[in-house]
Amino acid sequence: MKKLTKTLLFAFASLFLTSSLFAATLHEGKASKNTFVLADNHQYSTNFQTQGQDSGFIFPKDYVAKKGDKITIHVEATVNKEIVVGANGKSLEILFVDTTQAANWWLELTDRFAFEKPIKPGEKLVFDATFDIKTKGVSKASAGGCNLVLSSAPEQKEEVTFKTTKFTYKIER
Repeated sequence: MKKLTKTLLFAFASLFLTSSLFAATLHEGKASKNTFVLADNHQYSTNFQTQGQDSGFIFPKDYVAKKGDKITIHVEATVNKEIVVGANGKSLEILFVDTTQAANWWLELTDRFAFEKPIKPGEKLVFDATFDIKTKGVSKASAGGCNLVLSSAPEQKEEVTFKTTKFTYKIER
């Protein structure tokens, strides 16, 4: 009996350790939104970015970002106006932010993914990006707990519509 108990404990410990070494897909699918407007953000900054109710809600409503999660996105999109390169050498930056009151309206969950060239109107933009969640989110995605934020350089002078024809994501934990 002791030998069987030890064997079972060893088997469960091995299974636990092995499964914790590999990330499991938590959510996977198509973004629930396909048009994002980079609007005047001059109340808080000098750039243009997605903002407002539902602007970056793309994930399942019950998802709460957890440190160590990995978000991979695949995007195929066009813009209606040029997104210019700023003095910082970047045109469009993408990140995920908890924009809830519980997070004091702005808690960056990931580092930024950036383009270093102008994005021309009508030109097809295709890219894949992976974001590591570096800070635990406070709220569920349905409340703004893991919003997609698209942000221009301060040198951008007009609103831009970013429209996707394909936008898929995978969240691993």
